[in-house]
Amino acid sequence: MSIKVDADKSAKSRADGNVSFKKGKWVEAIGHYTNAIIYNPTEHIAYSNRAQAFLKLDKYQDAERDCTTCLSLDGRNVKALYRRGLARKGLGKVEGAIQDLEHVLSIEKNNQIVQDELEELQLILQKSKEKKNYISKRPISPPRSIPSASIEEISDETSTLSIEPPSSPSSSATEISSDSHKKLNEIQKPSMNPTNTVDGGPGTTSSSFASLKQARQGKKKTFANNSTIPSASSISPETKDQQPTTKANPTEPSSSTDRSRISTPTTASTIISNGSTTNRPKQFITPENPSPCTISTPSTSNPSPPSTLPANLDVQSISPGSGLLLLRHLSSSSSYNYDLLSLYPASNIPIILKDLLEPDNLGLILLALSHGIDHDNTSEGKTNIKEVLVRLKQTKRWKINFAMLSRKEKDAGEKAWKGCGGQGELR
Repeated sequence: MSIKVDADKSAKSRADGNVSFKKGKWVEAIGHYTNAIIYNPTEHIAYSNRAQAFLKLDKYQDAERDCTTCLSLDGRNVKALYRRGLARKGLGKVEGAIQDLEHVLSIEKNNQIVQDELEELQLILQKSKEKKNYISKRPISPPRSIPSASIEEISDETSTLSIEPPSSPSSSATEISSDSHKKLNEIQKPSMNPTNTVDGGPGTTSSSFASLKQARQGKKKTFANNSTIPSASSISPETKDQQPTTKANPTEPSSSTDRSRISTPTTASTIISNGSTTNRPKQFITPENPSPCTISTPSTSNPSPPSTLPANLDVQSISPGSGLLLLRHLSSSSSYNYDLLSLYPASNIPIILKDLLEPDNLGLILLALSHGIDHDNTSEGKTNIKEVLVRLKQTKRWKINFAMLSRKEKDAGEKAWKGCGGQGELR
């Protein structure tokens, strides 16, 4: 649907845009100028004014477009030419901006603002050209010289050369022509020492490549024969168990004579004939004592429970930390644990343990209560056991903790629950 041209509304909208522009409301001014263009698309002043508002918002591309439209309607609009030059400057189109400003000066020769802007643009253009024409001062290395002779010519000449060692330092080894000598210098020759000895024995010299190769192989064999690493076949069955499987001690002497004075240490795990391992005490050699010193390995079995109950426990306290002290004194003995729990009031145990219950310590408590059912025949003991279990069932993590118990611990809990008169199942 096309809008009918209305010059009056267009002028009114353009006037409103000028008011908003003077107040610094650039976006609002753009809206009014747009309405003016809609009411009268041929009104070139509205395009120029909207371009000025776009420049305030750094929208250079929109400003350039409106100025170009304005100039298509009025080719000598000085303001549109100047504003398009500023827009092109913001877009980096320096040459186009210079053309617009020069066009402005052709119309208004005494416009000092445009002259200053043009001088700045010309300076920017000059720096840009200097940057493009800048050549690095770093010298370019010349190409390497290439030998004039071909590889075939050099190989033909070198095949006839004699490279026998000289009989004395003063005599020359070979007689080579000056031209061949220059060509040979361009080829990297392997360094050959005329004093290299080979398997022929001391004093025997040879410079052929085959002899040099044999000399290198002879050195490898000599190194292998002098190696101090024993082979598997050289170890007797009686001494295999004594060979260390760990890295050598950095303080161990390097010479074979010093090593023979020190007994070989025995590792903690020694392989026997059937493939199994036997645990032996670890032995180490220290710099202060060259003889092996035995270090016993501590036992990993559960320690035996204390013979007496702790006397410094505040069993009446329900303050933070009381539950940790109780769990710290639990042991692997159900009888000791039951005696420990009996020190506390039955109502305090679930209170101090409600946030500390885990499957491992809950299992120890249920085993201890099951032991109490078997060995404590007093009515008071069973009453206390029932109260502990009833309150433990009310803790928030009871179900998940009980589900993670072993079958033995679950059965012990059910036994304690039935033994104290509990109804239903404990879980």
